Amino acid sequence: MLSKKIMAKELKQIFKYPIWWWLTIALLIFITVSPFLVTVTQIRYLSIIRELIVIALIFLGLKERKQKGLPFIQDDIERLMFWLVIIGILSTIFITQDAGAFLWSARYSLLPLGVFWSLHSMQPTKEQITHLLTIWIFWAAAIVIWGLIIVEVIPKETLIGWGYNPEVAVGDGQWQAAATLPAWQTVAGSIPRLQSTMSGPIQFAGFSLLIVFLTPLLKRTRCKYWYPVIILLGIIGIIGSFSRAAWFALLIVCAYFIFQNLGKSGWKKSEISALFFTIIFVISALGAIVLFQPNAERSRQLIANIFNRSVSDRQHVNSISQSVDDFSDIGIFGLGFGRSGAASIQNNNFNPDAPEPRFVDNSYLRWYEELGFLGAIIFINILILLSQELYRQSAQSRRLAYALGAISITAIFTDMWLEAVPVITIFAIAGLIHKSVEPKEQKNNIKLAKYNLTPLTFSNFINKIFQLSKNKKANHVITLNPEMMVESYKNKNLRETMTNADYITADGVGILAAASYQHYNKYKSKFTYWLFSPFIWLYTAYQLLFTPDKLNPHLFRITGSDLVNSILERGNEENIRLAILGSTDQVIKEAKSRIERNYPNIRLVFADNGPKTVQSDGSIAEHEMRRLASVIQHCQPNILLLAFGVPKQELFINRYKNILKVPVMIGVSGAFDMVLANRIKRAPKIFRIMQLEWLWRLIKQPSRIKRIYTAVIKFPLLHTKDSV
Repeated sequence: MLSKKIMAKELKQIFKYPIWWWLTIALLIFITVSPFLVTVTQIRYLSIIRELIVIALIFLGLKERKQKGLPFIQDDIERLMFWLVIIGILSTIFITQDAGAFLWSARYSLLPLGVFWSLHSMQPTKEQITHLLTIWIFWAAAIVIWGLIIVEVIPKETLIGWGYNPEVAVGDGQWQAAATLPAWQTVAGSIPRLQSTMSGPIQFAGFSLLIVFLTPLLKRTRCKYWYPVIILLGIIGIIGSFSRAAWFALLIVCAYFIFQNLGKSGWKKSEISALFFTIIFVISALGAIVLFQPNAERSRQLIANIFNRSVSDRQHVNSISQSVDDFSDIGIFGLGFGRSGAASIQNNNFNPDAPEPRFVDNSYLRWYEELGFLGAIIFINILILLSQELYRQSAQSRRLAYALGAISITAIFTDMWLEAVPVITIFAIAGLIHKSVEPKEQKNNIKLAKYNLTPLTFSNFINKIFQLSKNKKANHVITLNPEMMVESYKNKNLRETMTNADYITADGVGILAAASYQHYNKYKSKFTYWLFSPFIWLYTAYQLLFTPDKLNPHLFRITGSDLVNSILERGNEENIRLAILGSTDQVIKEAKSRIERNYPNIRLVFADNGPKTVQSDGSIAEHEMRRLASVIQHCQPNILLLAFGVPKQELFINRYKNILKVPVMIGVSGAFDMVLANRIKRAPKIFRIMQLEWLWRLIKQPSRIKRIYTAVIKFPLLHTKDSV
């Protein structure tokens, strides 16, 4: 037991926690009692407190990210969630065209995503997570005990007086087998308002499943003597809910205890005893119902109904059948956000003009009906990716990964993911525990066709640039994009130049996609290679939009614009000697003025629009070359930025780098207008995060359609052919 001094110290620490921590506790407690409060107070809109808490957390998350300099989207999981929100909004605008439907569906579907994103912004300490988990787990145990008291102790008349449904409410330890569902659906989402729906027991099963998996996280705290008791309460809760979800959950718990020890020399005593008592408890609970109920026939019927939910099964089969029949209508984008499930029913109740609701009793089917094949795939991808990341992260987060996987599997057969308590709880805790991890570099270069791509992260590559700038050896850096790759297929000189380059970075997302395609399509047979090529490109395109961090975990996008911008910022700190060459006289003047104004510590030793004519092979007139070499050698810049256009600038550097002898030379023609002269506005950050910078530039410059055709259509075809 905790001493008074320790308890006082813990409480003193807790009271100093920030407001987001208290809001999270309030949210996790409120979602379990809100139905009871609504029933008792008869205030229908009381449950909106949940939405207000989440909105407050989202604003705090935005503030936290801004203060800490964190990106709006930190990783692929957040990017997928953001895409789901965007698709939901677009579906409402172009398909549903009903703001009420969007609000109701967002309440059921998008709220957990907002909770995850906001709490993922907070970067909590271990103490904050432990204290939050401790409070939640003890609250959850209290809920289970409260449910036992309601079912076994409190008289039925009292329950009805509190607002229970008289058709289902049972007290005095009496089971009512004739009701649609038995008594245990009191808890976690239905306290204490018993309903003749699946909501109560499914919420209870998910709730208890979280207790079982998360309680062991407290083993290393001062509450270690409590955790076996609370786990037992969680298992009792799973068994007691008597729903199909509970039985799937119980099987998953047993499977976890078994598979955790496969391949090990021995079993832990605690795991043997937990598994043993779980099985014994199931058998004894079922036996007790049959032997000690006043009406044995009704008891046997109750047990039969547990394993054979004929009505629920029929609804599930009908839902699948209906979705298959409506495949042509649902398609890729669905029937519209808010057109299926509980959200459509609620919207229809409040809006008589809304379309007839379509009730689908399965989470995955509802996502498919509302947002189509694309929405369902993204939702499933979120669950898989989050489970994988949590499993790999640490021993602590691995428990949460098991819970998330268990609920996801259970949701295949029930509507578990539609219930607020398990979903919001697990996404809240996942948001706190999950840490975005920077991808690891690999030592060797990554091959794309015949070229070596640099596997350094952006920050490390900038460090490399400034390290090279202090050397005497001349280094050629190429920022490779799809248009340059297409040009290389027909330009022998450019191919030789790219082979000779010291460093090549992936400028366009198309290069990342091509490297990923090359990684996946390793079939040696030409027939098999061409057969699977379209599917691999489709998968690569999906990754490019939704999970770009997974395209090639060791290759990083380093654009010419970002590179120049970072060189200016870092160069201002290190007083580098910079030279710029190429473009037009007007652009050079504007670039020179901007550098001198914004980066006063950079010594701009040379700025010129370059020779009058650069030949297609990168050569210039001999007298111009002698003059240029003399000036640059005299100025001795650390870094030279060129803008002759592709491929002339690359061919020029390859031809003359040993004459110019500048430590770092980079061809960055587009960056002169965008970064140095500030003539072209770059795409907003959100477009860059979502890999849609090309779309922004196409809207601003429709003449780029030819370049986009080259990058999106021509390059993949040429690369596929070249990789055979």
